[in-house]
Amino acid sequence: MLARTDSRARALFLLIIATMIATTVGGRLVWWQVADRQRLATMALSQMAQNEEIPAARGEIRDANGVLLAISVGVQSVYAIPPTVHNGDPEGAASLLAPLLGMDVVDLRARLTSKNPWVWLKRRIDPKVAQQVTALHIPGIGMLPETRRM
Repeated sequence: MLARTDSRARALFLLIIATMIATTVGGRLVWWQVADRQRLATMALSQMAQNEEIPAARGEIRDANGVLLAISVGVQSVYAIPPTVHNGDPEGAASLLAPLLGMDVVDLRARLTSKNPWVWLKRRIDPKVAQQVTALHIPGIGMLPETRRM
């Protein structure tokens, strides 16, 4: 005949083990939420994704007879890095660029002297104007290629 085992002792042992595991997990969760909250919040902010709009390459549009209706043309956009322009002459740069870009000198000077690290001056300008702006060789002024639908 088999010996009888006491299941109460086994149940009590398992209850104690389960309680210890639950206490350990709960304590760790409290640690993360209370004591380590600031470090984890900083890590989460540094991992957040930033949205960046990437324009799609668009093809030609033709009608049923094959006549071209729309096409994408490469153009340039003018930007400025104000801290770099500060080292040069922002007032002189604004007076040179304003007539080319068709902007007000005061507005352009405000953009060139702003606290921002990077600003758009004019988007999607004509190729002739882009060549004129490039020929000025103003420090802190640059061009980025973009497309315009014609």
